[in-house]
Amino acid sequence: MTNKQREAYICAHASFDLAALLSIARAIRQKDCICDESQRPKTFCLQEGTASEALLSEAATLEYFGRLVVSPSQSSISSTGNNDIGIPYILMSKATGVPLRTYKWDDDQIHSTGPGCDQKPAVLACSQKEKVMKQLGEIQAHLSNVRFDKIGSLFLKNGSYITWKCLYPALTWQGRDEFNEQDIPRGPFTEAKSFYLALIRVLLADVKELPVGHHLFHGPVPVPQECDNFRDYRTAIDRWNDYVAIGSKTESTQNTLDYALVGVALRDNVPLLAEKDNRIKCNGSPLCHPDLSCQNIFVDDQFNITCIIDWAAASSVPPSMLLVCPRLPHPRNGIQLYLRKAFADGFVAAHGYNGEKDLHFSDNSSFWALCRVANLSGLQDHVYFSQLVDSCIGREVHSHIRQLRDREEYKAFSRILLAYEIEEEGHSKEEKNYLSCVFRERLMLSQHLTMISDINRDFVADKRLWKWMQQYLNDRDVYMYHTNGGNNTETR
Repeated sequence: MTNKQREAYICAHASFDLAALLSIARAIRQKDCICDESQRPKTFCLQEGTASEALLSEAATLEYFGRLVVSPSQSSISSTGNNDIGIPYILMSKATGVPLRTYKWDDDQIHSTGPGCDQKPAVLACSQKEKVMKQLGEIQAHLSNVRFDKIGSLFLKNGSYITWKCLYPALTWQGRDEFNEQDIPRGPFTEAKSFYLALIRVLLADVKELPVGHHLFHGPVPVPQECDNFRDYRTAIDRWNDYVAIGSKTESTQNTLDYALVGVALRDNVPLLAEKDNRIKCNGSPLCHPDLSCQNIFVDDQFNITCIIDWAAASSVPPSMLLVCPRLPHPRNGIQLYLRKAFADGFVAAHGYNGEKDLHFSDNSSFWALCRVANLSGLQDHVYFSQLVDSCIGREVHSHIRQLRDREEYKAFSRILLAYEIEEEGHSKEEKNYLSCVFRERLMLSQHLTMISDINRDFVADKRLWKWMQQYLNDRDVYMYHTNGGNNTETR
């Protein structure tokens, strides 16, 4: 009996003709090429049509901006599977340098101390981070001086470059490209207002029709920066998971209503955001790389940026969005003031927006917060929304939310959603499976917190709660129990 040969890891997600791929590469490089078949490619889910458009747009963007920004050059492309390889593909030159993620961006970031964690990456000095951020400001400045008449992604059609359908992440990633374009417009947009409204519409469609994963509006996910050590971080994550599991909160009607409320608030602020765009004296919309992170920025040993990759979701955007300082190591992270200044200095030094003097970099945190909430690409939507409300209207978020609940459009949305709500008896199967693995004390704590959240609609399970719980449990162990001959005895 013969055993079927196991398919190479490189074909884990899609079978293709590796020999044909190497043949094309050999013809381009004029020498033999090899491929490590033990690699397991990363996955990224897009509809077939969207994936083809992303390849074509990335190729057009790289060709158009190749001399303006440091990016790989393309050698061969096929946007469909009708080729010798059998799948859509794009071949590019290898990026020089190393990914910025080779280094540790923040020296206060918490890491596990378990097995295999002995080798820690070198921590970047403040001066090195400033150098990187200033260069990003210069790159954004160069992009700001090439503008298009519409907001959309770049394509090559009939020998001419045009802005066409917008492939911005909020409109296409995480299953959003499944929505009908009659319901969710994808441009090209002729004005900033239409673009912002499209982001809000797709957010509302997402929370109504797609799984929202870890996004609980009134329960931001704990992050390492909020904790004193890795143990406290892991404990906070466990308690957050326990709390969310009770009643399957992320997929609950109440969570959907909370995000509907966010949509109402975002729509109210669209005129203000569009007004900020109008303050910048420029015609047209500049191109933006919407996913800058330490994974797609390459540097040499002197921290000069040598290449930026992953331009598939690049799109022209309203002018103010190019003034948003990139957040590293990931777009959802915070940013220190000195790095924001380094970015602004680089942008101004490179004569961004043709040397426009009256640029307000500090006013653009609202655009960053809008993108994080609309994309559902972060971990702490309540935090982002609070920042946006404070930045746009200078109000405290809880009082603003209470006021929005009295709006008729929110009440109408609530009536429609509640009419379709399916009453479930007891716990769902997934909830039962999770709770069966949780210690009784953890379960009781989560049930108590859930009762509080049911009573108080303003209740937010955030970093303050997890720190308070940890302190309470620590104090309880100290004052209620003492060691007596090696046995823990309850004190009364």
